[in-house]
Amino acid sequence: MYDNQGLAAKYLYSGKIAEWLTGNKRPDLAVEMEDIVENQFPQRQGSGYSDCVFLLNMIIPYYDVNNRPHSTPISIAQSLNENAEYYAAALANNNDRLFFIP
Repeated sequence: MYDNQGLAAKYLYSGKIAEWLTGNKRPDLAVEMEDIVENQFPQRQGSGYSDCVFLLNMIIPYYDVNNRPHSTPISIAQSLNENAEYYAAALANNNDRLFFIP
């Protein structure tokens, strides 16, 4: 899912991933995927894709403006502090991927 984001978003928004999860005895995750697609991000597929990726694999780090990985809230906060000017502008956009870190 992480390697081909465009194809993954198509599978996600067509319901194939939720169907696969249900068939593999993970209806709990299927319901989460459906909620993301139908209720949280029905129009913003990139945001929905990102949310699903983090939900399925919570060890994927957030990469900051300097392309440094961050896996903890403290590390992300330190990056925000160090790059406050950049993030002030970036976070004016509610589609910024920082909003979708679980």
